[in-house]
Amino acid sequence: MTNLLTQLRKAVWTALDADDDLDAFLGTGRRYRLDGEGYDPRRIAPGDCPCLVVQPVAAPAEPVTPVHDRIDAVFAIRGMVHSRSAEPIETFYALLRDALMRADFGIDGIRARRLEKPVFEGPLSGKTPPGFWAFDARLVLTLRVRRSDPLTSTT
Repeated sequence: MTNLLTQLRKAVWTALDADDDLDAFLGTGRRYRLDGEGYDPRRIAPGDCPCLVVQPVAAPAEPVTPVHDRIDAVFAIRGMVHSRSAEPIETFYALLRDALMRADFGIDGIRARRLEKPVFEGPLSGKTPPGFWAFDARLVLTLRVRRSDPLTSTT
């Protein structure tokens, strides 16, 4: 069984993996896909960096016509680098933003995309370990779906 939300998360990763500039920047760093395999993104070591986490966080729906709903699929995205300089995290965010804005997610019904609330953390934030920089942002993919169509399928 598949569902639209998993398809969206996998499409986000496909788009990020396909971007040559972002892939080169990440190199051998960790990609936390949260698919049941891999590593725990709560325990990041310098050798894991740069690392990237994409986590689904919400999918509110609201009616837009008598037969359609608008779904905002929201993903928390966190990038982290191990550096004494802010430049690598700024570069990381710029590459991620560019990759997401030009991506073709290959899913019918996506009407809009936006990257919201980027927040950077560093030595003065007290939220990252010494020597680490991070950013958090929200990717919102807006879809228009028929209310009568299931979000899950057996194909």
